[in-house]
Amino acid sequence: MWYNTAIEYLTEISNTELSVGEVKGGVAVSMEISVRCPYCSYEGTEYVDALAEKEKQSQRLRVICKACGRQFTVEAKATVRLRVLSKDAPPKRTLKNTIRNETWCQEVLKYALMGMTAAEIREQLITDRFPTPCDKTLKSYIMRGEIPGINGPQYLAAVEKSEQERQREDTPTKRQWKRIVQEKLTVGWELEEICNELRRKGLSPASKTSIRNRIESGYFLGITINTYQRAVTNRRKRQKRQWGITVRTMMEQGYTLSKIHEELSKNRLSPNSLGALSAALRDGKIPGMTPEKYQEVQNTRKALQSERWVQIVQEMLDAKAALPDIQARLREENLSPYGARAIVQEIKNGAVPGHVWAAPGDAEWASLVFDLMLHGMTLKAIEESLQENGASPYSRTTVADRLKGGQIRRKLDDGTWDVMTLERYNGLKISSRPHIVTGETAS
Repeated sequence: MWYNTAIEYLTEISNTELSVGEVKGGVAVSMEISVRCPYCSYEGTEYVDALAEKEKQSQRLRVICKACGRQFTVEAKATVRLRVLSKDAPPKRTLKNTIRNETWCQEVLKYALMGMTAAEIREQLITDRFPTPCDKTLKSYIMRGEIPGINGPQYLAAVEKSEQERQREDTPTKRQWKRIVQEKLTVGWELEEICNELRRKGLSPASKTSIRNRIESGYFLGITINTYQRAVTNRRKRQKRQWGITVRTMMEQGYTLSKIHEELSKNRLSPNSLGALSAALRDGKIPGMTPEKYQEVQNTRKALQSERWVQIVQEMLDAKAALPDIQARLREENLSPYGARAIVQEIKNGAVPGHVWAAPGDAEWASLVFDLMLHGMTLKAIEESLQENGASPYSRTTVADRLKGGQIRRKLDDGTWDVMTLERYNGLKISSRPHIVTGETAS
């Protein structure tokens, strides 16, 4: 199905009445479409500007890519995925704007001295929006010496040298380095971010100067300083929009500034410092959010979280769950506090109705440790078991000191005390692990 005009087609697929205005002799509309850019290969659903012809009878329209800012022509078919017809045509090729143009000759000379083939030089000229002859004609210009500053033998020597360098760099590590850097440059990563990524992966060189020099020398096909700067600018704009959406959404849900800071850092959005977030909130830079409203939302969230915390702890205590299980459940629900001591303290303070925390006394604690040592458990395992049972002190150092002092004992039925000694404990550990030659000592 075809539409009579591009405007009619755009209106149909957007399901809205488009606002149309006259700009530069054409009709400008803004809408949401999905189309692959022939320059940077960016594809996604974006709000783009489309230009149709003034008489409004064309089924073709101009689209501006939000990633690289270039324009190209698409055909208005009845499909959301538009078909690219042509790129922007370069200026008409004549002798006046090629070999008789000083700027054009200097551009060709730069790439020829770098040892690029005629096909690669042609691609760079197209990227830089220069008039471009075919590969054979371009090579003949260079070989005949019509490009000032280079002749045929010099060009062939430069190509041979470049080919040798490429062969030396054609290793898996070098290919990985180039692939990573080219991907990041295309989407507009900052040079500092790219260097950090390379260091994280153990790849070199990882300096901003080395990457910048390679961009200037045309090492990355299709990427120049200008195209990279455009990609960086567009990425910053996208990040700024994403930053505002993320911060506002999380503030409306009552998340703390620390949680928002963690989310921004994870998504590489800046500014992400606590001071910057506080300043943005105070200065009214977050739409629809004021310090008073944010505080009110936070208080509501805290109240709901507190009720949920009490409910979970109460359910798990009723089920006779151990402290580590309670901690794991609270972490899963993203509720705080979830530290063992903090949970015990809250229960002691009566925060959980129907439950009190009765920690074992010194005699009970010593009897518990005595039983654990009888099973040949290590000091680390004893420490973990004490934490699970909420029997303080938990420290293995304290357990070892009391063991040496003869304080780990259990009262027998006849009223006498069975004392655990250091030698006895080490022997129990060895006997419980026959494959170990020397057991862990408590000294």
